Amino acid sequence: MAEKYVPGIKEKLEPLIGSFQTPPEGTPCCCQPAEAAPVVVDKPAPAPSAAEKPAKAEKPAKAEKQAPARGENSVLRDQLEALPDEMLTQLFSRNQFLKVLYLMVISDRRWLSPQEISEMGDLVGYHVLPQNVRKVIQQKGMDQGLIKVRDRAESRKGAKEYHITSKGETLLKSEFNLD
Repeated sequence: MAEKYVPGIKEKLEPLIGSFQTPPEGTPCCCQPAEAAPVVVDKPAPAPSAAEKPAKAEKPAKAEKQAPARGENSVLRDQLEALPDEMLTQLFSRNQFLKVLYLMVISDRRWLSPQEISEMGDLVGYHVLPQNVRKVIQQKGMDQGLIKVRDRAESRKGAKEYHITSKGETLLKSEFNLD
């Protein structure tokens, strides 16, 4: 077939192919070829500096883009984290919506999915299932304007992200008697 497209190729390749098929004379087939001496380099090549490489790490992460610094939220976060665990546990056992609002405020991200809210609860010790987060937000949060909703950017299945509004923060302050 190669002869069809490149005339004369067979004559050029046969000696090369033949040298691979026959073992070199004078050496048994089980012998390994001898290694060549290592190459000595007079001047080593300089390592590429960090300035020459395109820095991908310098780009802000997605979480940093979504979470601008909010002074009021950080004050509220500090106040909520200072509350005693006994009081929080007692309130959260009666009102799961307060637990979800609390977890949204103490998170460092502005927009959270139900899964991220659930993971935050696991980290803090106030467990809540993602389906319960969705249920509570749909029943109480969106109707009263305490939580904003948007479609998640990288999702094809219509996943939502939630953000606590100033009205939701005011509700938390009044429930916990802050300010």
